[in-house]
Amino acid sequence: MCIFLVCACTTIPIGYLDTLGTAYKSLRNYPGTEIDKDYYDGFQYSFIRAQFSGAPPVILVLSKVENNEFFWVGSDGSTLTTNQDGKIIKTEGINRDIEFISTGKKKYKLNLFNPDAFYQPYEFNLTESSYTNINYLDSEILVMLKEEEFYSKIIGWKNKNRYYYYEGRPIRTVQNIHPYLPSLRLDFYYK
Repeated sequence: MCIFLVCACTTIPIGYLDTLGTAYKSLRNYPGTEIDKDYYDGFQYSFIRAQFSGAPPVILVLSKVENNEFFWVGSDGSTLTTNQDGKIIKTEGINRDIEFISTGKKKYKLNLFNPDAFYQPYEFNLTESSYTNINYLDSEILVMLKEEEFYSKIIGWKNKNRYYYYEGRPIRTVQNIHPYLPSLRLDFYYK
């Protein structure tokens, strides 16, 4: 049996091993790895902790703020752009990038990449605000929660996003940014 396993594993092409590793990581449900006060205190700049459901978290640092848009950069060069409400409006460097283009109040055009779908109508409605407690920097804090129901009829995509606010700023979001990606949680840490 051992000889069979050794021989079988050595004849698997490298591409299959990569696929198996990726499948394992996506099924494994990584732990949350919350940011604690010591980690936050040791950081010089504002940053976000980003984590797709079932994947390891990554840290992105705020590189600039321009026209109420916040540009966050990862160590691999990938970027997220958020608006003042914490909504992700553009990504670059992930395997399925997105870009939102505002066309009016509560209306956007959505560009999806991989597979490409450009200028898709995207509409959303916000629910009434409610209050809840979340853990943040080793403490439990009271935050305002807004839920956003969105839909893009042409591509048949609808879902919900959640935005948590503390002292008027987004502090956590859970967003669905692409129909082929799991939800993405962002935790905001300001300096």
